[in-house]
Amino acid sequence: MTKLKIKVTKEILEKSKYCIATGKADKGGAGFNCAVALAIRDIFPDAWIHRDTITPFSFSDNNTEAYFGGARIHLPNEAIEYIKEFDATPFGMRTSMPEIEFEVEIPDEIIERISIEELRPLLENHPTLELVN
Repeated sequence: MTKLKIKVTKEILEKSKYCIATGKADKGGAGFNCAVALAIRDIFPDAWIHRDTITPFSFSDNNTEAYFGGARIHLPNEAIEYIKEFDATPFGMRTSMPEIEFEVEIPDEIIERISIEELRPLLENHPTLELVN
């Protein structure tokens, strides 16, 4: 397993404040354009965020893997609660939410599908992502 720290910054909150306003279950819906999804977009461009998990390859696999047993990253409780609060907050007030940082464990089966070694230089100074030793 590889640990990854995810940061939802004020910039991410600004970009995601209209999450859910742009669609439903398509590549523009809430799970695709929410704050956590935008924070991880550089390493998981097709990720879909659920209430308690991340499906990192949702659209690249034509949704088949995503909805029928695909690999998932489990979110910690503080992230789950943050997502609930974000969803319940009116669009215009989301930018006033606090920033949050949390760690997730990325299963080996997901790491095998991305080139983590090629991503290391990107993640060294990334504003929303950090590899944790």
